[in-house]
Amino acid sequence: MCDGKKAEFSLKVMINKEKTKVLFAEVDGHFANILLSFLTLPLGRIIKVLNKHYGDDEAPAFGSLSSLYHSLVNLDSSHFWTEGAKHTLLNPMSSIEDEYKRLKLDIADFQPTKYFCCRHHKQSNRFSSVSVYYDTINLCKFSACGYAMMEKEDDGKGCQAASSELGVFIMNTTSFIISDDLHILPNEKGLLEIITTLGITDADKAEPINVTFAFGDT
Repeated sequence: MCDGKKAEFSLKVMINKEKTKVLFAEVDGHFANILLSFLTLPLGRIIKVLNKHYGDDEAPAFGSLSSLYHSLVNLDSSHFWTEGAKHTLLNPMSSIEDEYKRLKLDIADFQPTKYFCCRHHKQSNRFSSVSVYYDTINLCKFSACGYAMMEKEDDGKGCQAASSELGVFIMNTTSFIISDDLHILPNEKGLLEIITTLGITDADKAEPINVTFAFGDT
């Protein structure tokens, strides 16, 4: 979603009567697409987002990957080919980043995609020297070039609103069941079969509630 409007979601949630645990939730395709899109985020991006949210000292650790990321932050830029090389590693991008614009809630916690080209790019139709990474030398394909990619190119795509039917990964018109441990299955079964599939034992103590929440209020 890139129109600046708030993204509102309405879920039907099944909880226990003590209101201490969510058993499962019935969600639409928009919500399911956002949940599935988390799997496309690069590990470095996840670590950066967690550090930003919790703080460097309180963020959950991803084993040695967190240590690797923090050591990269402190590594002097003089050890890299260019300043852009270090920035690329600290801010990794997904190959389907542009598709995030079609989600009801844009999960991309970074600037819109910009494309950079070698200064020779417009002088030759034979070679393609375009990169999403600023100041990148080793990706330049122009023969015997060696120049950094610093000239901006327009991607020509603009803002793509979320379709009412076509989802990024699954159809937005499809309904899904999501358990408390994020097990996802299509909402094609009756309540009793769903309870059995998810292994819920205290179904007689469950009650449904409707939950509505929003992101991006402006």
